[in-house]
Amino acid sequence: MGKLATRAGKIKWTTNATVIGSGKAGSFDQEKTVLPGRAEYEGIEQRIAEADQALLAKQAQLEDPAIATDAARLLAAQAELEEVEKNLDALYTRWAELEEKRR
Repeated sequence: MGKLATRAGKIKWTTNATVIGSGKAGSFDQEKTVLPGRAEYEGIEQRIAEADQALLAKQAQLEDPAIATDAARLLAAQAELEEVEKNLDALYTRWAELEEKRR
């Protein structure tokens, strides 16, 4: 049989096999990614949950009366909120892509 090892996001399968035509038993390594995006898929829900929490925090910061009269802080908070929203949208898009690949 063979042996499975992981390295830097790749799965490496090592097996002993007879090389056809040589009559000799030998070992060869076959590296390939099994189920592309699997690790990413398994972690994306957590990343989305974290991004949702970041979005809530940025919304609360933007609604803070302490910065309502400070234009610079208000603009910075708005820019941060937009960045978090952009990141969250990208995560949902990627999640949909990974779901599609699983089918």
